[in-house]
Amino acid sequence: MKRALPLLAVACMGCEPKAPVDLPAATIPVVAATPMEDFEPLPARLALPTQVLAMRLPPGSSVGTYFDAELPDGVPLRAVGLNLCQPGWILQGFIERDGALAATPPLPLPYATLPTLPTQIRDPRIPSQALVLDFDVATMRHLKGTIRVSADDGQPDPMKMTIDGAPIGISTGPGIGAQGCFTTGYYQVQLGTDVRVGPVSAVWDQKRLHYVGLRLTDKYGIGIWLHLEPAHRQPQNIIRGDLATVAEKLERFPFRVVFETRETTPTGVEVQETPATAGRMMAAFVKASPQGPIRIDLEQLQFPAWDGPLSGVTADKIRVEALLVTDIEGSGVPVPSEPRFEVSDAAKRPE
Repeated sequence: MKRALPLLAVACMGCEPKAPVDLPAATIPVVAATPMEDFEPLPARLALPTQVLAMRLPPGSSVGTYFDAELPDGVPLRAVGLNLCQPGWILQGFIERDGALAATPPLPLPYATLPTLPTQIRDPRIPSQALVLDFDVATMRHLKGTIRVSADDGQPDPMKMTIDGAPIGISTGPGIGAQGCFTTGYYQVQLGTDVRVGPVSAVWDQKRLHYVGLRLTDKYGIGIWLHLEPAHRQPQNIIRGDLATVAEKLERFPFRVVFETRETTPTGVEVQETPATAGRMMAAFVKASPQGPIRIDLEQLQFPAWDGPLSGVTADKIRVEALLVTDIEGSGVPVPSEPRFEVSDAAKRPE
């Protein structure tokens, strides 16, 4: 229409001026955010040996300073591990000792979400000490603040870490894998052409119970529980069902799909479960092994109206492939391969 402007100008030459007319404001189209635009799954936390973690650290890297009774002047904190577990969090420092990367003892933090106000944790087994947290930023992507062991007798802190950097994963240890602290698989959420890929933590109780946990955020997740006899854990046996029917007739189906909300209570972390009531599930073990892998498809899964991600949204498909922790008391944790989902280049994968 630009070519019409000169003609309009000539036609009005000599015209009497008129009072200005208030024209309606131009309407600017508002592009609605997609339901997954603000959904960023948690980073993966693989169960890697300390020697492998050391190889991945840049030479001379430091995220703070570490102090203890043997190192009162402090040494560089080469890295800090931070993993989300089912009963809370585990934090661990990494320093150089005798020319090699060494891990500090793991520190359990019984919170659903890490606090950013000064907080004390007391263990009844160590009544004379407290674990003191003072974080300004406390996420799996950035940790800033201090964590220290405080002695009630007024003596210097037995241990202290000052931290400002991106956390990595903790090292494996006895019983830690069974707490769901490590990534043993991946999930892909698909909504139209938009997809996200996030971490899964799965555990077998060495009896009948198989738990597959999809970590959406630090507070919210999807839990899939399968109660299977070893004879039913065969590749040819496909487990399937409509989730509305499952919710009505629990006794007929050997599985549950629930939406998890983690809450901090005076006695520790509790997981509130909301049963899924719309959608379909299909699952099968790729191998006749309790360690899997297991593949699960959730179609048309309707999310609840909650404060978590994708509130009220119906996901087209959620695909899961995961291994399961079977070493309940020991340190063995399977390390999954990269997800083999067919996703676009724009898919956000765990770090």
